[in-house]
Amino acid sequence: MRKPIIVGNWKMNKLRGDAKEFVCAIEEYLTGEEASTYGIAAPFTCLVECVDNAKNLVVAAQNCHWKESGAFTGEVSVEMLEDVGVTYCVIGHSERRSMFGDTDETVNLKASKLLDENIIPILCIGETEAQYDAGETEKVIREQISGSMKGLCPHCVGKMVVAYEPIWVRVLLRKLLKTAVISFVIRSELCLVMKLLIKFVSNMVEVLNQKILKNIWLVKISMVL
Repeated sequence: MRKPIIVGNWKMNKLRGDAKEFVCAIEEYLTGEEASTYGIAAPFTCLVECVDNAKNLVVAAQNCHWKESGAFTGEVSVEMLEDVGVTYCVIGHSERRSMFGDTDETVNLKASKLLDENIIPILCIGETEAQYDAGETEKVIREQISGSMKGLCPHCVGKMVVAYEPIWVRVLLRKLLKTAVISFVIRSELCLVMKLLIKFVSNMVEVLNQKILKNIWLVKISMVL
């Protein structure tokens, strides 16, 4: 049975030193006998550091081009990824689709090229909030899968990783996380205020008690005299 795979996408974050430090730290907790496969999808500039320091952690690229070489400024070929030593590559991410013009057709070309070079594609699929509200989820997912896997043999498809992530859920989670962080900060500040207030009240009570006790002793002394 195939292991579940969990890959963290770094997106456009971390420098080479950060990448090495992170991978080395995570490797301390991995033995290679885990029930799941763990990995990271790093920026192109960090791939060498990640591959060189990863033992049980799989390393994925975040994108690729299907052409072997040519006048494609800013792109990275599958052969370049193979030369670095990555074993996985993310394709079809919603950010690539929405911001950089990736389509099911180009994702299909990338998947085919990756499989030819024995790099496992991580195919991202998912509907937008508008598509979800319109009840088009199944239609969108079917189209993305069939378009991205068009012409691929069943054996090749069996090697692929399909990552379903509804775009609207990610946006919602970000909002919830932001709200949770703000709420946590507010609660933390309130806790601090409460602690200070309790300390202040406690000190006041102690001072008042001392004054009351002093007055009681003065009364007692007056009575004795």
